[in-house]
This record gives sequence, structure tokens and C-alpha cells, in this order.
Amino acid sequence: MLKPSDYTPARRRIMQGVVWGIFLLTLGLAAVVAETNRRANRVPLTQTVTVDDVTIHLPDQWRTRPRVEDGRTIVQVAEPVGDEEARIISIMCDRLPTPMSPLQYLNSSFGVSLPGASGGDGEVSSLTTVKVAQQPGVLVTILAPPTRRDEFAKDLFACTVLPSQRAVVVHLSGRGPVSLQDRELVKQVAGGIAVAHEPNQAKEDEPITLPRLGIMLTPPRGLSAIDERDPNRSDRLLWPVSMMKQRGQRLEENWATVELVECIVPSHDNMAQSVETLLLVRDPIWRGANVVPEGPNTWRADLAKSAVGEAGDMVFPARAYLLTDANGIGLLAIFRGGFNGGGFENDWKTIAASVKFPDSPALKIAGLEAAGAAEVKRLRDAGYEKLLADRDEQWWLWTCPGDRPHLGWSHAGVSLTNLSGKSETRLRRWGGIVRRITGEFSYRDAEPRYRASATREDAAGQNILQSLQQSTSVTGEQLILGARARGDAPEQWNSTAPPQFVPGALLPLVLAKLPDKPMLLRSESFPGFEAVGAPEPLTLLLEPASTTRKADADKTPMRCVAVSVNGSGQISRWFFRSSGELECVELPGGVQCTSSDQSTLEFDFGKDGQMAP
Repeated sequence: MLKPSDYTPARRRIMQGVVWGIFLLTLGLAAVVAETNRRANRVPLTQTVTVDDVTIHLPDQWRTRPRVEDGRTIVQVAEPVGDEEARIISIMCDRLPTPMSPLQYLNSSFGVSLPGASGGDGEVSSLTTVKVAQQPGVLVTILAPPTRRDEFAKDLFACTVLPSQRAVVVHLSGRGPVSLQDRELVKQVAGGIAVAHEPNQAKEDEPITLPRLGIMLTPPRGLSAIDERDPNRSDRLLWPVSMMKQRGQRLEENWATVELVECIVPSHDNMAQSVETLLLVRDPIWRGANVVPEGPNTWRADLAKSAVGEAGDMVFPARAYLLTDANGIGLLAIFRGGFNGGGFENDWKTIAASVKFPDSPALKIAGLEAAGAAEVKRLRDAGYEKLLADRDEQWWLWTCPGDRPHLGWSHAGVSLTNLSGKSETRLRRWGGIVRRITGEFSYRDAEPRYRASATREDAAGQNILQSLQQSTSVTGEQLILGARARGDAPEQWNSTAPPQFVPGALLPLVLAKLPDKPMLLRSESFPGFEAVGAPEPLTLLLEPASTTRKADADKTPMRCVAVSVNGSGQISRWFFRSSGELECVELPGGVQCTSSDQSTLEFDFGKDGQMAP
């Protein structure tokens, strides 16, 4: 027999209200405890440091340490305790050559282990999200087990990559277990960083027009164009619209960028080589790319197995597409993703469907090729040996804006008996890397005959990270290009030298002798693009550029020649005095190359073993 309930509806409602009240009270108490712990672990940030356009707030009474001379460390401070117990905070800002996700930068630059991978020696790491310089970023915590006598070693990295392609890192290192105060301190410092002069970002779905050839397109959903203010860049970058709500590894999985580059793409028997050459101009990771057609005027490029591993696990995916029209121009779109990201197909379909090539392109490819061929014939008829008989040894200084402007140097030696010489360039690059480029060449007008070799090495300290050797041989009309990357088998490509071909070692020397009219030239190299190791010669667009700048003691403006290496999206501006002497070269990012001398460069770089002339 059923008994009537002891709980009336009113009593049940009261009991439910009590339970909910206890639950909400518990949540509130937990929030109060969490906030109390957070405040207890906060450290007053009373010191302010501004370097260039980066402002940082640092912990009270922490001691400033000498900066590491790697070109990226802004400031380094240590806790005011004994040296062995002191925690150290380093703030870094690094300008990147290509877009990459925060975790990819930490992995490439600091060797931070990826989620799911073993860090070696029993390291334990965790990944969360954090705000860095008002942008979403990652916080990686690494705890290394103690050795026989030492305590745990801890490293905390907070990192973001800004739309200006600058990586900002807060690195806390020390001994002992990771504490709540460690995490809170890193979050405090990272969240308080302010970076001025960041470029604006367009609205989502706002159409863009590329500046040089007038190609129009609409970005896919979730991406929009970054405002490019540099007059020496013609490419454009699509950046995520908002990532603030992404948490943990999802931030990396959904991180994606697209580089958009206007290209000259004349008809070619081997489009795979042409596409690979366009990509290698931008990033050596595309060596050996697998290029396949995806339609009558579309090609897709995927990274070679050597770049992604034998298992094909592309943890930081990349893919490129080239879309061309009937007038010999094209759109190169390079997609890059974060850790375990990808899925670029739909975004590419959106872009490709929206692309509008101009009915009448600004560049007439056939006319530019004819102008280049005619000028090369004139130079060869005059004889390079005669034209360049009075050249001298040269030293050049590379500088950039900022409080540490010295990027590197170049030296070109000469032979007194024939047209030959040796060259060397050393440049500080991202990630604390020093790039060394050495070259040697010889040329004679008979036949003609040209031999050149160039080696590019990227090193961190004594550790060589990447190297590539490029060789060029021209005998008569026969051109042989060779390349060998470190650890790979040598490659060689035989072809007929294009009628626009100028030897790379000679091209900078004859720029002042070229007429003031647009033309296309071909060469195996050009300053800033040495030892690319491409399967075919690079294509260069030369155009006269107006300027009001005057050299000292000159009454008239200098002559300016703008040079674009096809596929790079970059413009270098070469300024010549009225005498024909090169005054300086301007490159993207405010980089300049100016004439110098050996003693000055030894003073500027002599204390740095990797950079000393």
C-alpha cells in the first residue's frame, strides 16, 4: 500500500533552494579563496623599462642583469636573493622572417618539447593559455628532474606572436618545484607588456587589393588582412580575427595565417620547378616540395618528407597554392598552421573563388622580357671584363631601426688579374641565429664562362643548424645549377641559359650601368637571396623609382633602382650617386646596407666571436 509522501511540494522546493544555496555559497567561497591566493602570490611590478616600442613592468627590487647579445633579449632581471637560489626573468622580442605560431617559435628557438612528446631526461611539461602583450599566447611550464646534487630545474615560457610577426617571450628560470607564485608572476609580467605601433587589422570578410598587380580577393571566414605600411613590401598577410577565447591546445590547433604574394608566372614546361623556386625564395623549408596540378591554372605544393618526418606527421602544417591567369601573372597563397592544425582546403577554395585578376595587368610580361634580353645582349657585347675593370674591394654595414641597430656586414674582395673574387656576409637573424654566406666566382667573356659557388650556414653558437651549398656553371648557353642541403644528396639541373640571364656575382656591380626603364632579368642569386638553391634561375623585376634624396656634395637627387625578386614580396631600393657609385640599399623593415670599412666593422662586431670580421 503506497504511503503519502512525507515531503509536500512546498517542503521539496525549500530543500532544493537550500541545496542550491549551499552550492552557490561553496562556489563563491572557492572564488574568494582563489582570488585570495592569486593576490597573495602577486608581486608588485614597480620597475618600468621601455626599449624601442616595447614597455615592460618588472618586479620590485629585482636586479637588472647584463643583456645577452643575441639581438632579441630586451631586459633580464634576477630575484634579490643568493645567486644560486635566484629566479631569473628574461623578456625577448624577436622579429620573424615568416609567420609561425607561439608554440612553434618556442619549439624552434628554445627546444621546448611539444605536447605528447618526451622532453628527454624525464622532463615534465604542461601547456596552458595566457595573455601576452594584450594578445593570446601560450604558457609552457617545464620541470626537469634533479641531478645527484641539484634541485629541480624549472622553466616557464609565456609567448605570443604579434601581427607584426614579432614573437614576445617572458622566460622565468630557476631551481626548485614550480609554484603558484611562479605562474602568477609570469602571467603578471606577460599581461603588462605593451607594444606600440602594431599594424591595424581589417574587418572580417573585408575585400583586399594587392598593391602591385591589382589582384582582388576576399579573405575566408576567421581571417582578415593586416595593414602593411612598409613601402618595400608588396605581399600581404591574413591573420586570425580573434583567438582570445581559445583555451589550451585549441589555441594552437585553430591558429592559421595566409601569406598572399603577387607573382610573374610566364608559361613554363616545368611548372613544378617554377613553383618550388617561388617558394624557396621565401623559406628554405620548401626544398623538394611536392608540387601537383589541381586544375588547368592551379598548383598545390606540400612539404617534402624530409621537412615533416618520415611518418608524415606535420605537427606544424604548411601548404601553398598558385593560381595563374592568361596574362602571365599569378597569386601565391601560403598557409601555415599551429600545432596539429591544418585543414586549409576550404579556406583556399574561398580565396580562389573570390580572386579577380585585372583585365589589363600593370606589367606586360613579354615586353619586360624583351627589354631584359636586349640589355643582357648589350652588356655581353660590351664585355663584363671591360665594364667592371675598375672595381675595388668593398665593405658594407647592415643596420636596422632600434637600440641595437647593427645587423651584420658584407665584404667583397677582388682579384687584380681577372674578373673573379670572394665574398662573405654575416647577419644576426631571429632565434639568436647567425647566418654566414660565403661565395666565390670567376668570369671571362670568352665563350662566355662563369663559375660560382655559395654556401649558406645558420648557426647558434658553435652548432650549425642548417647549411646549403649552391653551384652555378655557365659555358656558352649551357646553364647548370646545383644544390646540396646538409644531410641530403646533391641535386643538379641542366638547362639553356635564359636570354635575360646575368651572373649573380656581377649583377649588383652592373646595376648602375643599366638604363632607366623596367625590365625582367634572370640570375642564380641576388643580395638577400644568396644560396637559395632553386632548380631554376630567379626572376628579377627592375624598375626606376623616383626619389628626392641627395648624396653629400651632390646637387641633384640620386638615381634609384627598385628590384623585386619574384615571389619574395620584397623590394630593395638601390641609390646611386651621380658618379654611378652605390650610396646605400634600402630593404623591408627599415634595414639599410651602407658603405663602411674593415676597421669600423671590427670595432662594431669584434667582441662577438660569431660576427667578428
